[in-house]
Amino acid sequence: MRKDLTSLVIAIIIVTLVIYAYYPFNESKIKWYDFNNGLEIAKAENKKILINVYADWCKWCKKLENEVFPDPEVMEYMLKRFISIKFNGEDKNKINYMGQIYLHSEFVEAFGINGFPATIFMTSEAEPITVLPGYLNAKEYLLVLKFIGEDLYLKMTYDEYLNSLK
Repeated sequence: MRKDLTSLVIAIIIVTLVIYAYYPFNESKIKWYDFNNGLEIAKAENKKILINVYADWCKWCKKLENEVFPDPEVMEYMLKRFISIKFNGEDKNKINYMGQIYLHSEFVEAFGINGFPATIFMTSEAEPITVLPGYLNAKEYLLVLKFIGEDLYLKMTYDEYLNSLK
């Protein structure tokens, strides 16, 4: 009986070590900020802003959150180049953007978003860059992150960027 218990404890320890070795439970996970704090931090750190606009009921939003954001390359790039903000497009709270008070739904509407998910990209000064509507897989999303994060959008169109990668 004692030998079985010892074997069970050893097996649990091994499984725990394997899990910690293969899954990133450390600070490399994306830090999601609320809207106004994210804008302040982006300005202080001179990083671009990525706003993940979602709705609680949206299955594609959940897919983006569960499959794209945890991707190691996407996560690493977002941490390096962006301050990330989670933004429920249907929340009833108010935000202050550029001295104007908006309900979440009004802010989303002002950016021309009419479906979820959507990603708003901004400069570190909270000036709009572009809006990415809908879901992309991790590989496609990373291409967009690099296009924005490396300021390539200032030099070429997205199609020219994609053609330059061929």
